[in-house]
Amino acid sequence: MPCDNCSCAPSTTASTAVGASSDAVPLPKSASPTYGATASSESTPLLWHTTPATATATATAATSTPTPTQCDRSHLAGRCCQDINKSIAQSSSHPTFLDPDLIRDVIIGLSDGLSVPFALAAALSALGSTHLVVIGGFAELVSGAISMGVGGFLSARAELDHYNNQARSTHERVTRSCLAEMKREVAAILEPFGLGSDVAEKVAERLAHVEQQHYQHPSSDSLPVPAVASPSASGISTAVAPEHGLTPFLLKLGHGLEPISPSRAYISAATIGLSYFLGGLVPLIPYMIWPRVGEALIASIIITGIVLLVFGAVKHRFTGGAPSARAYTWAAVSTLSVGGIAAAASWSIVRAIEGHQ
Repeated sequence: MPCDNCSCAPSTTASTAVGASSDAVPLPKSASPTYGATASSESTPLLWHTTPATATATATAATSTPTPTQCDRSHLAGRCCQDINKSIAQSSSHPTFLDPDLIRDVIIGLSDGLSVPFALAAALSALGSTHLVVIGGFAELVSGAISMGVGGFLSARAELDHYNNQARSTHERVTRSCLAEMKREVAAILEPFGLGSDVAEKVAERLAHVEQQHYQHPSSDSLPVPAVASPSASGISTAVAPEHGLTPFLLKLGHGLEPISPSRAYISAATIGLSYFLGGLVPLIPYMIWPRVGEALIASIIITGIVLLVFGAVKHRFTGGAPSARAYTWAAVSTLSVGGIAAAASWSIVRAIEGHQ
């Protein structure tokens, strides 16, 4: 028996008209609904979704997001997993609020700044003049900071050029390859993680669809071929390297590359150069205070040794080392050993040359 509020239920007027007429006239078939049509004109909601894919994806994401009430607290001692994750992040020895690239540049600059000028000052102190140590030390500080900064700039620039080249070639390969080939590449990346080929194919199709939407390409059988993705392009642009789709997926998981900001080279140069200069000032300060070179050398060794110990422990902390006293001690002592060996070798060489003459 048909329901009363469904579109399949015949109206009273229609039933009377059909019963009164001897010739039944078939109703014309309605046109199939187009993709993206809404159900506002229907008497009841449709069984199949006809809303756009973006709205469906948004609704699915909204409904699939777990809430605290859905947490399986019975296996977590009555605690929500979100609270557990927050406590783990807060107690972690690795500070996630700092840029790892910035930490790396500071460590590079301070490591060389505390070691090289310290060794040079110790070597020049063998000549017996604090004035000579200060002049030579500052000359080395300026030239070393500039050299280290330029080296950091060239290194970051090389990384940026490498990423741009890989992004351009990867995007061109994506746009000119068939979807089946892209499915094979995605499967080769995801299968080592335990995902089957069926899941990899769905992921590839979804990523291809996202990249097609980025360029508003109507075809669904092949990937888009934008005009900007030519091999002769000299730079990378947003159109060549989209933020979503197959290209960033292959770059990140296939090649292990992350997007690099164009300003990264300048920041790296300034950070390394400034860190080197500040670190190199530490062993030179005693020679500006004590007039006798012997006293200044002893004070420089003590002050720089303490700074090297502290720097080694702090470096271990910010690089995410093991949070144990033994690990911190090893990091501090190893950093002190590097600076001490360099200073002792430089001082011994100068003394040997001076004594030979």
